Amino acid sequence: MRFRAHRFRILVLVAVLLPLFAIPGLPVRAQGGEGVATLVQVSGEVTYRPASGTWYAAWPELRSRLLDHVRTGHKSVATLEFDVGGRVGVNQDSEIQIVGERQVESVGQEGFRRIVLKAGGIWARVTRQRSELQVQTSGGVMGIKGTEFVVEATTDGPTTLSVLEGSVEVRPAVGETVLAEAGTRVTFDPATVPVVKTYEDPEQLRQEVMQGWRTFNQVAGPLMAATGTGAVSYYGGMALDVVTDPAQAARDFAASQVSSRVPMGGLLGGAISGAGRNRSKTPDFPTGLSPDQAGLGTEAPSFVWAPVEKAAGYVLLLSRDEGMATLNWTARIAQPQVGYPVNGPPLQPGRYFWRLIALDSKGKPLGRASQTWFETEGWSQPADPAPEPETP
Repeated sequence: MRFRAHRFRILVLVAVLLPLFAIPGLPVRAQGGEGVATLVQVSGEVTYRPASGTWYAAWPELRSRLLDHVRTGHKSVATLEFDVGGRVGVNQDSEIQIVGERQVESVGQEGFRRIVLKAGGIWARVTRQRSELQVQTSGGVMGIKGTEFVVEATTDGPTTLSVLEGSVEVRPAVGETVLAEAGTRVTFDPATVPVVKTYEDPEQLRQEVMQGWRTFNQVAGPLMAATGTGAVSYYGGMALDVVTDPAQAARDFAASQVSSRVPMGGLLGGAISGAGRNRSKTPDFPTGLSPDQAGLGTEAPSFVWAPVEKAAGYVLLLSRDEGMATLNWTARIAQPQVGYPVNGPPLQPGRYFWRLIALDSKGKPLGRASQTWFETEGWSQPADPAPEPETP
């Protein structure tokens, strides 16, 4: 009997002390539900911190839960995709925290409700929501139901909100509530009332923000590349035409080049070209895309295309939606090929569309984007093989 009592006391002591001796370097995730966001892009050294734990290196496809922190460094940026819809690009030298409804004293089912911007900047494109999402800084709270906006803040200093599309309600720590429509910039801090500046053309405000963000194309590029409908999307804030059948468009382009070199004869004589003499010798969109309107079976896709003249890099977007309203995977690469990552999200059976954008040395599109599709029977990360039995 004494032995059992003694053993019980030992077990209780171990249960109390074990958390104090957690193995260094092993992430301890917060309790309380599944992830609410996915880190879809990591450039440079990006770290995250669970609600209870220390900072760890972040990686693409990391699932973030409520109360998690994400932090970027002096030369790093990140992009988060939230399950409720929308993306948030985190600029360099920034820190955010994901907060739930209970933490903001709301009634209803617990879920993602607020982004707390500790310092730095975020560029957000949020889909329309049933309930209000919020961004909080030291200067106050901004309420969003669906819009595109940029927030820049310091720890205890001013906050600057730039609304590019839709509207945002600003509830500052000091002063009255401000409804900021597209083309409005609001500056506020913990001690003074908001200062509002309105632009006649919202695009002028967008251009100012683009010029001020040194890492704009890294942050807002993956964030905005898929926005828009039909054959027009955006990249770096610029409208971008999309060629939806690049193989046929390449054949048409080649035919037009041949016809432009047909001898005119007659009065001019000789082999003088027509109006096509000054035409471009290469298409203004990527060509030779593969897979192109093909079935892949169950293997992971491997993307290749013809090198684009003067291209310094490429952005690839993958989506189940032809209009790229939501993205399943993105990649920015230097060479004209990339394989789907082994640790990438599973691909459900069906059709996937992929879009390719060629970039110049400054990260700007060289011309039109190309888009095609493939079909898969489904793919997921292969399981680790069973270890070989040890030889006695």
